[in-house]
Amino acid sequence: MIRSIIFPLSMLGLTACSNGWFGGDKSPDAADNGNGAETTDDTGLDEPDPADVDNDQDGYTENEGDCDDGDNDVSPGMEEIPYNGEDDDCDESTLDDDLDGDGFGIDEDCDDENASIHPDAIEDLEDGVDNDCDDAIDERFDFETLATEAYAGTSIAMDIDASGEVHVAFLDKHEANIIYTKRAVDGTWTPSVVAVPHWGGTSGVFMDGAADADGNFYLSYTFMGTENAATNWHAEMPGTQLELAVRGTDGTWENGIVIDNAATSGSKYVGFYNSIDLDEAGYPSFAYLDAYYQVPMLADLVSDPFLSLVADAVITPVDYNYWNDIGEEMGWTTNCTTGLYTDILIDSIGYNNVVYYDGCDLADEAQLTRLGLIDYSLDFDELKWSETVAPQGVDLDIEEGLEGALCMSHRDQSTDALMYGCSLDGGDTWEHETVDDSGSVGHFADMAITSKGIAHIAYYDATYGRVYLASQGSGSWDILELGEVGDYPKYTTTPIRIAVDADDIVHVVYFDANTWTIGHAIGG
Repeated sequence: MIRSIIFPLSMLGLTACSNGWFGGDKSPDAADNGNGAETTDDTGLDEPDPADVDNDQDGYTENEGDCDDGDNDVSPGMEEIPYNGEDDDCDESTLDDDLDGDGFGIDEDCDDENASIHPDAIEDLEDGVDNDCDDAIDERFDFETLATEAYAGTSIAMDIDASGEVHVAFLDKHEANIIYTKRAVDGTWTPSVVAVPHWGGTSGVFMDGAADADGNFYLSYTFMGTENAATNWHAEMPGTQLELAVRGTDGTWENGIVIDNAATSGSKYVGFYNSIDLDEAGYPSFAYLDAYYQVPMLADLVSDPFLSLVADAVITPVDYNYWNDIGEEMGWTTNCTTGLYTDILIDSIGYNNVVYYDGCDLADEAQLTRLGLIDYSLDFDELKWSETVAPQGVDLDIEEGLEGALCMSHRDQSTDALMYGCSLDGGDTWEHETVDDSGSVGHFADMAITSKGIAHIAYYDATYGRVYLASQGSGSWDILELGEVGDYPKYTTTPIRIAVDADDIVHVVYFDANTWTIGHAIGG
C-alpha cells in the first residue's frame, strides 16, 4: 500500500520564501564559479593566511618572523648555534661563521674567536700559538711561490715602499724580458706584467730596484745587444748600456731611459753589477762596472726621469785601474778588473758610498769610495777614495746602521765564509766578524738592517744548494735555512734579495733552481 504525505500549500510557500530558492536569488553562502554554476562553503568561514599559521608549534608564525616554520628549533629568540649552517635566531646579522670578523670562516680559521689569528697573520715567534693557521707554532717564516714563468728569477730586484707594498722585478731568461709584480699590504700579488721588453736583446741580466716614499719603483738594469751576451758578457760582448725604468703609482711604466752608454761615457760595455739608491729628494744614483775600462762608475741623475727618455746624469769613475795601465806599458797580455760586485748606499748625510771588489793582484780586496753629492755642497775633507774595507771581499752589500754606521756584508774568497762588519768613522776603519764558515757560503749575499739596528743577511750555500738567513742576535748570529734551492746556474748574478718593511718584517725573494721559479719568504 502506498502512503502519500500531503503538506499544506501555505507551509511550502513559507519555506520557499524564507530560503530564497525561488524567484532567482542565490544562497548567501554560494559563489559563482565563473560559468554560472554555484559553489558553497560548508563552513561559511574565510580560509586563514598560511603565514599566520604556526606550523611547527614553536610560538612564531612566518608573519611573526619565523624563518623556518617547519623546524621548531628555528625561530626568533632562539640561541644561535655557530657553524651548523642554520640561522637559528632568524637574524641574519647574528654570525654563524667568522665569529671574530677577521674575514676567514671556520673552514680556514683555526681560531674563530681571535681576530689576530688567521691564515694571513704574521707568526709571533714567542707566544706558543699558531698565529697563521699553518699547523706550525712559532715558525719564523711563511713561504709562497711568487713566479712560475719559465726561466724566471736568474736576476732579481726588490724593495718595499713606505706603505708596505713589496715591489719585485725579475728576469725571464727564456723571453729575455723583465717581469714585474707587486705584493699589496693584504698579502695578495698582482698579476705579472712585462716591465721592460727585450727590444731584440736581453734586458735585466743585472738589475736592482728602489722604491721611494710615494710608492714609485725605480729599476736599474743592463741592456745587452744580443741574448747570447747574457751568458758570455766578459768576452766578445756586443755592447751594453745602463738603463732605468720607473713604475709610477698609477701602474704605468717609463722604460728605456738611458743612464750610460757609448754615447755618454765613451764605453760600450757599461752597467754590470749595477746598484741603485735614492736620495732624500727621490733622485737615484747608480754604481756599476764599466767592463771596457774595467773600473767602477758612479752616475748621479739630476733630471726627472718622468720627463725624458734620455737622463741627465753626471758620471764619475770612483777608482782607477792602475794595473791595466802598468800592464799596457809593460806589454803584458793579462789584465784585471776593478769594480766587480759594486753596491751603493746614499747615507743619511747625503754621501754616495760605493763598495766594490778590486781583483787586481796589487789589491785583491774590497774597497770603498765615499763621494759627496754632485752639487758639491758637502765637506771635501770627508771624501774618501779607494779605502780598503776587507781583503778578498766579494758579493758585497752596504747598508746604514744605527747612528750613521756604515755596515757591509761580504764573502771572503780565501775562506768562503760569510762576513759582516761596520765602520763608525765614515769608512776609515772597519771591524769584521764571521757570520757563517760552515762551507762555501755567502754567495749572492744581500743585507737589510731593521729600525732597531738588527742586521739580516740572506745568502746562498753552494755546498748544500740552500738559501739561508743569518740574523744578528745578542753576541751571536741565528742562522735559519729558508729553502733547498739546488745548484744555481753559473751565469746567475743576484738571485737573492732581502728587505724589511716599516714594521721590521723581513721579506726575502730568491731563485729556486730546482723549479726555475721565485720563492718569497716573510717573517722575522
